[in-house]
Amino acid sequence: MPQPDWEELERRVARLEKLVGVEEAVAPTVVVSPVAVPAPVAAVNPATLLAVTGRALLGLAGGYVLRALSESAVVPPSWAVAAGIAYAAFWLAWAARTPAAHRLEGAVHCATAVLVFCPLLWESTLSFHTLPTWITGCLLVAFVLFGLAESWRKDLLTAGTIVTVAGLATASGLLVATHDLVPFTVALLAIAAGVETLACLEHRLHERWLAAFAADLAVLVTTSMARRVGGLPEGYAAIPHVWVLGTQVALLGIYLASTIVRTLLHRRTLTWFEMAQCGAALLVGVSGGLAGFAPICGLACYVVSFLVIERASGHGRNFYVYSTFGILLVLGGSGMLLAGMATAVVWSALAVSCIWAGTHYGRLTLQMHGGIYLLLGLASSGSLRTAAAFTLGSAHWTAESPEAVWAGLAAAGLCFLVVVRGRSEADSIPLQIFRLVIAGAAAWMLAGALAGGLIAGYHSAAGASFRDGYCATMRTGVLVGISLLLIWAGTRWRIAELSRLTIPTMVLGAYRLMMVDLAQAYKPALILSMLMYGVALITLPRLARAGTAPDATAH
Repeated sequence: MPQPDWEELERRVARLEKLVGVEEAVAPTVVVSPVAVPAPVAAVNPATLLAVTGRALLGLAGGYVLRALSESAVVPPSWAVAAGIAYAAFWLAWAARTPAAHRLEGAVHCATAVLVFCPLLWESTLSFHTLPTWITGCLLVAFVLFGLAESWRKDLLTAGTIVTVAGLATASGLLVATHDLVPFTVALLAIAAGVETLACLEHRLHERWLAAFAADLAVLVTTSMARRVGGLPEGYAAIPHVWVLGTQVALLGIYLASTIVRTLLHRRTLTWFEMAQCGAALLVGVSGGLAGFAPICGLACYVVSFLVIERASGHGRNFYVYSTFGILLVLGGSGMLLAGMATAVVWSALAVSCIWAGTHYGRLTLQMHGGIYLLLGLASSGSLRTAAAFTLGSAHWTAESPEAVWAGLAAAGLCFLVVVRGRSEADSIPLQIFRLVIAGAAAWMLAGALAGGLIAGYHSAAGASFRDGYCATMRTGVLVGISLLLIWAGTRWRIAELSRLTIPTMVLGAYRLMMVDLAQAYKPALILSMLMYGVALITLPRLARAGTAPDATAH
C-alpha cells in the first residue's frame, strides 16, 4: 500500500479552506512588560553566620591592636589615630561594597566599623587629646553621612540605623563629657539634617524621632547655658552668641524645610512626628531668642495654608496644621515682642483683618482666628475685666483705665459690623456661634462703657450729695437697657445673634438686682431698680412681637 503524501494533503486542505473563506487563526502576540523584582535576600546559614562573626572579631582585634600601639607610644598618637580612622573607614567601605542581598553581612561590617570608629574618637578626644573637638565633630558627621548615603543607595535601613544611633550616642556623650557644647550641637544638627534628607527622599528611618530629640535637647542645653545667670560653669568652653542663634536657626530650618518638601512638593500628609517636632523646634527657637522670627513664620504658614494647600487639596490635616501653626506663631512672637496696650492694639488689628478677609473670601477658619485674636486682645488689655468691674462690681471711672474699655469697644464693635455685613441665611452653625461670640463681646464692652460713663457723670454732677445706692441702680439700669436694645435691634434688622443675647443680659441684671441692689440700705434706689427691671420684663415681649410684625420686615 503506497504511503500518503502528507505535504500534498496539507496543500489541498489549505486550498479548500481558502475557497470556503476560513483563514488560519493567528495567535495574538502578547507583550509582557518586565516586572521589577526586588533583589533576593540571601538565606542565612550557620556557615555564613560563623564566617561573618569571625571577620567581625578579627576587625575588633585590629582596632585593639591600634589602641595598644597608641598607648605604648611605639608610634606617635596622631599616627595611631589616623590609622584607626582609616581602618574604620575600610570596614565601612566594605559594608558599602557588600551586595544588597547579603544584608546580614553588610550590617555586621557596618557594626564593626562603628565599634572601631566611635571608641577611637572618644578616647582620642578625651584621653589622648589628639583630636580637637571640632575635628572630632566633623569626622563623626562625615562617618554618619557616608553610612546614611549607602543606606539610601542600597535601601538598607539596618545600616542607616546602626550609624545613626552610634553617631547620636557618641555626639551626645562627647557634648556632656568635653564641656564644649557648640561643636557637638552642630554635629547633632548635621546628623538630623542627614536623616531628614533621607526622609525627603522617601527613605525614612525609624530613628527620625531619636535624631530630632537629640538635636532639640542639644540646642536647648546650649541656649540655656549661654543665657545662664552668672555665666558658664568652670571648665566649659565659651559659647559665642552668634553660634547660639545659628543653632536655633538651623534647628528650625532643618525641620521646616523637611516638612515643606514632604507636604508641598511630595503632597504627603503631615505625620504626628512632623507636627510634634516642628512645634518643638519652634518652641525652642522662639523661647531662645528668635521671637522676631516667629511672626514671619506665622504669616508664611497662613500663606501656605490658604493660598497653596487649600486650593490644592482642600481642608485636610495639612491645612489645619499649617493654619494652627500660623496663629500660634503670630500670637507667641507678638506677645513676646510687645507688651501692654501695644499687644492689644496689634491683636485687635489682626482680629479685624482676619474677620474681614474670612468674611470677604468665605474662609471660616480665618474668621475663627479673628475671633481668637479679638478675645485675647480684650483680655490682654484688661478691657474685659474693667467692663466687668464697671457693670457687675462697684468700680469707679477714676480708679480704672477707661481707655482700655473704649479701645475694646471700638475693636469689638468694628469686628461685629464686619461680621454682620457678611451674614447669610444659609450660614453654618459654627459660623452662627462665632457671630454670637463676637456680638456678646461687643455688647459686653458697650455695657461696661455705658456703666462707667454714667457713674463718672453722676459723681461729677452729684458732688457732695452723691449716694452709692443710685450707682447700683444705674448699673442695673444699664444691663436692662442693653437687653431692650438687643431685642429691638435684633428683631428690627433680623440679627438673630443680638436677640439671643437678651436673656443672658437679663439674667445678669437679675443677679445685680438680687445680690447687690437688695442689699442697699437706701430704699428709693432699690425701688427704682425694681421698677426698671419690671418695665423691661413687660416691654421685651412687645418689642419681640413688633419686630416680627409684617410691617417690620420692610425695613
